[in-house]
Amino acid sequence: NINLAIRSSATCEDMPDASFAGQHDTYLNVPHSQVEKNVIECFASLFTPRAISYRNRNNLSHVNAGMAVVCQCMAQDQVSSGVLFTANPLTGRRNESVLEAIPGLGEALVSGLTEPDRYVVLKKEDEFIITDKKIGAKCKAIIPADGG
Repeated sequence: NINLAIRSSATCEDMPDASFAGQHDTYLNVPHSQVEKNVIECFASLFTPRAISYRNRNNLSHVNAGMAVVCQCMAQDQVSSGVLFTANPLTGRRNESVLEAIPGLGEALVSGLTEPDRYVVLKKEDEFIITDKKIGAKCKAIIPADGG
């Protein structure tokens, strides 16, 4: 059996002036017997004190806040994780990609728990050029545990 990651995808995430990263619950390495419970808890995290407070601070509507819950297969024997942005999220340049990578599960990266290695790659015609490289401290890692 392959365990699952249960993640939120809320309508108000990744806005120009507000990012909900870490505001809603994520469950990793979830066995199939616990999926229904974790999906309900993930939906319920739309109304935790931290999510409500964040919407209040950013003048966002509670009525219009919606969420989907995504169930994804976990990669087995995962040694490292990363995120690839096909456009540079800091500059908006579509000819630059940014790769961030860490040891362990990607949750430590997306939640800001650890500083990743970061590469900026420029695509120039048929050539790829690393224009910036920063090796992060990667002081913490999240590793999978049996049972979620």
